[in-house]
Amino acid sequence: MDLVAFENDRKFVLEGLRHGEVDYMESVSEAAEADLFRHLISRDVLTRLAETYPTPREKEEVPVWLYLASQITLKLHDAAYHAFPYVLRSGGLITALGPNVGRKAVHPDTADVTLSCEGFNDKNTNGRQTPCDQDFLRKLGSDTKPDRLHAWFNREVPRCLRSLKLFDAEGLFLGDASYIFVPDNENYEDSVKLLFDEHNHPVDPKKVDVADKRYQWRRCYKVVSLIHVNRSLDLFLTVAARVVPGNRHECPILYELVDGFVQAVDRGWMKVLIIDRGLIDGPNMGRLKTAHQIDTIVPLKKNMNAYQDMLGLTRLKDFQWEPYQAPYATRRDQTDRPKHPTLIKREVKRQQTLAKKKGLPPPQPLPQPRTLLGIARGVTSWTDCPVPLTVVINREIDSDETVNDWVLATTCSSCGAGQVRSNYTLRTAIEERHRQYRRKS
Repeated sequence: MDLVAFENDRKFVLEGLRHGEVDYMESVSEAAEADLFRHLISRDVLTRLAETYPTPREKEEVPVWLYLASQITLKLHDAAYHAFPYVLRSGGLITALGPNVGRKAVHPDTADVTLSCEGFNDKNTNGRQTPCDQDFLRKLGSDTKPDRLHAWFNREVPRCLRSLKLFDAEGLFLGDASYIFVPDNENYEDSVKLLFDEHNHPVDPKKVDVADKRYQWRRCYKVVSLIHVNRSLDLFLTVAARVVPGNRHECPILYELVDGFVQAVDRGWMKVLIIDRGLIDGPNMGRLKTAHQIDTIVPLKKNMNAYQDMLGLTRLKDFQWEPYQAPYATRRDQTDRPKHPTLIKREVKRQQTLAKKKGLPPPQPLPQPRTLLGIARGVTSWTDCPVPLTVVINREIDSDETVNDWVLATTCSSCGAGQVRSNYTLRTAIEERHRQYRRKS
């Protein structure tokens, strides 16, 4: 059994940072976490959600709002139930709840942090170090029915977000499906074992050599999510989600989540749904457009008629291309984005100066990657989709002049090519944040 010890030693941590000896740093500070919970408490978010939570208990000995707050703080610290006492000591939940729930004390000699909590019933005659027992959290979580929990989250959370006025007016949403891997234990209810390649993509065991070490059998679930974002990328709200066995197809589940979201908060809040190839569904895309006025953006598969038709149009002499300026790279690891012209100019001048000092001819600047967009409206060759499509072909030209074409389609009849491309780019722009969300699911 692994043992994780916490110690408050500010001098030791600062020295470790100065000498580069820190391997891992907790992402949530005590002050930031306390501010978060103060905000949730001041706006009655926890109590509002607790009123409708599908609790399996007939008698409420511990408030449901405390259970929700405890689950949030465990997720923030990526900790299991047994670490609950240590999370409370190092986190900001107790500070935000105030002395009526618990008090922190720091020993002047050892700097040890101890907790003293009143609790919510008189059954425990000994001193309390937590406002509720970690076993209470585990049992309440395991006893809650998954279907009722999904229905509550997908209905009440978006309503709460709407009441807090957190929805962005542009109405951009992402649909996603990801695998959640768990230990190979049959006690994980409804989990399944699937064969995955080295990139964690499922493969058909009948089409590959299962003895190949590149393939592994892994036990998993699948989480289908509906996520609200904005163009400035400072908004990331999971408004609906559902966890299912890993072999369930995500397509019908996602469109059920969209219908449930519209039913919960009404039409008009979701305006654009951005999905990937695995979630292509022509009939449902048409239904979202006609029933809810939601436009869908999706990349087409190469074997689709609309894809082939768009490639055929590009061969016409009068087909028009327009340049697309992708967002400039802001970090060194963003190799797929173009550099800012100022940075390119500086690098060219630096190379020329170095060549001059060495008596060499000035080097020729390398061509930068560029993107061209072409658009066609009123495309009806995708017979599964009952509404006309606007199709945008993306021609990526690398610095070595290698050309790669891929095609986006949308049910929006008035969107420009650059707008469609920029909207779809949001999927990759939040990839790191999305990866963290999936890891904690």
